[in-house]
Order: sequence, then C-alpha cells, then structure tokens
Amino acid sequence: MLILNANSFTIDFMFQFSDFLVLIMALIAFAGSVSLWIFGSAQEGLFVGIWVPSILSFGIYRKLFVISKSAKDRELVEEGPEH
Repeated sequence: MLILNANSFTIDFMFQFSDFLVLIMALIAFAGSVSLWIFGSAQEGLFVGIWVPSILSFGIYRKLFVISKSAKDRELVEEGPEH
C-alpha cells in the first residue's frame, strides 16, 4: 500500500492486478534467462536477462503515472471548476 501525503490530500493505492502481471513477466524473464544460461546458451541468456530491469522499470513508470494522474484529478476536484 502506498500512501502519499502532499498538499492536504492522501492517495491510497493497493497492489493492483497489473502490478502482479509486471512482476510475473519479470520473474518469467529471469527464469528464462537462468535456464538459457544453464543449458549452454550464454549469449541468449544474457539477452533475456536484460529484459528484467526493463520490465520492472516499465512497471514503476506506469505506477508513478497512475499516481500522478490521480493526484492531479484530486486537486481539480478539491479546487472545483475554474471560473
């Protein structure tokens, strides 16, 4: 759970299904990389191993985007429509 306090508003985020998907994809890439490495395809194992931080970085970017969008939406609701 992430709680962000700033400018008198609180955002509560639970671990969402898409977060599980990102972790599952990273674990699959890691397991594939290790298995390729063990079974003699070192070059391919390294290539697939590079995917893991990329997948996790994408998940972090997506999560931050959702948090910032929600924070902006809440600011607009608290301020009301501009006249």
